[in-house]
Amino acid sequence: MSQSHGVLLTGTTGALGPALAAELLVSEPKRNLSILIRAGNSSVTERFNEWTDAVTQVFIEQQNRMLQPKNWRARVTPVCGDVGTDNLGLDRETYDQLLKNTSIVVHAAADTQFLGSSEDQRNINVEGTRRMLEFARNCKSLDRMIQVSTVCTSGTRLGLIEEKPLLNPPGFVNNYERTKWEAEQLALATDLPLGIARVSIVIGAHASGYVHRLGAFHNLLKWFARGFVPVIPGTETTEVDLVSTEIVTQFLAKAVSAKWDSHSIWQVAAGDQAALLPEICSTVWGEVRPGQAVVSLEPGGGPFILDQATFDQVRASKTRPRDRIVRQALDSINSFLPMLLYPRKYQTSNAERLWGGTLPWPDWRQTLIRVMKSCGFCPSDIRAPKPALSAA
Repeated sequence: MSQSHGVLLTGTTGALGPALAAELLVSEPKRNLSILIRAGNSSVTERFNEWTDAVTQVFIEQQNRMLQPKNWRARVTPVCGDVGTDNLGLDRETYDQLLKNTSIVVHAAADTQFLGSSEDQRNINVEGTRRMLEFARNCKSLDRMIQVSTVCTSGTRLGLIEEKPLLNPPGFVNNYERTKWEAEQLALATDLPLGIARVSIVIGAHASGYVHRLGAFHNLLKWFARGFVPVIPGTETTEVDLVSTEIVTQFLAKAVSAKWDSHSIWQVAAGDQAALLPEICSTVWGEVRPGQAVVSLEPGGGPFILDQATFDQVRASKTRPRDRIVRQALDSINSFLPMLLYPRKYQTSNAERLWGGTLPWPDWRQTLIRVMKSCGFCPSDIRAPKPALSAA
């Protein structure tokens, strides 16, 4: 692969965008990077400046591992576009120039909101992928395309999830899972030199706990820390696959340069190192309420982790005005937490083959605690609503 090949990155301002860009810039000093930025409430120039600040923050947070390249901004070209619009929202001249300059496409753009609009989510996740596949197909010298997907495409499947196409649609907990599964089907149906990276739950940077954009899991941590989540659906044996930002972005950077077979699928997941749900709950609560056991805030205490039917009963009972915040929290997490009722483990053989060995995931407890502190989820003045959790 030529060192001068240009990379087009979508999902630039998303949760992984700045960290992934930093890895791409460091891993190949001569690489040029085009980033697709959608105009929002602020101008593209303002969003680009905010983005470069975020990339700089990544370099600062990771200075013990990566040195900030000199004049790296000169190698980055912002392109005002939108995967949710035909021709990526570009005029013909800009579109054609981008086709000419791009040899590698890293498609990370997605609507990841579990309660997002079904129509908008389909336009971004499914039709947006279709538009990016069309763009890649027309690139003058396409070397490869990396599609960033999610382990959530497994839906309600149980047991071992292999690094293979999920040809028969499983049941889905929410529309996000469904649309990301459909996006995978589109990609696998092409003859492009394409690889799919199914990424697990990225909680933040292990080194510092830095999180560029909060996701559903972070909101759960915040509400849980403040006592607004008295119960959650799941099982005592549910494994929650938590991964750090650094290893995910390093893996994707490797996929941009390494040799692999077209239509490879890699599950960038903790696999055998996944955490048990009760362990996560105890770790989080241990930071907020040291010395207290995790039990239900409901009258009579009892289990904190419930089956779906009992969880729904608790959620439905929150009708009093003073329960408003708790009900809002439970309604929100109900859009994604039911996935915890489907215990599974993700195979990582293909990912380890590309990496060159076992994925070196850091201890999830340390990462989780650093994330909580970095996000301000466990300050000393947090007070849980009454009744307080009982001690063990």
